[in-house]
Amino acid sequence: WGMYLKQHFPIQYYWARLSKEKDEEKIKEIAKGAIRKGLRVLKPRLGKSEMYWKIEDDKTLRAGLTYLKGIGEKAAEGLINGNYLTEADFETKKYRAVTKRTFEILKQNDAFVKIEI
Repeated sequence: WGMYLKQHFPIQYYWARLSKEKDEEKIKEIAKGAIRKGLRVLKPRLGKSEMYWKIEDDKTLRAGLTYLKGIGEKAAEGLINGNYLTEADFETKKYRAVTKRTFEILKQNDAFVKIEI
């Protein structure tokens, strides 16, 4: 079944594989396979990512916030439910699980929404 799914339903196949995997090296390997198959694999982004991997469209997978090392389920839930999008949101919104450490991890991984002026 695996090869059939990979051939006929590639986005669902790679989503399932990435969602199940915890090992970072294996995730990178699976993501490279998806890219070779013509899919886009995007990093986590506030306002777009959910807690775990998701299918954005028929050719795009996006990593969830928990993919970032140091961001747990509680912090991801706070980021999603609190509608954190920009660096400024950290100064105006307070949620216990969203700490300064969470802020630094997001900043290092370029996960903030860019505001164009």
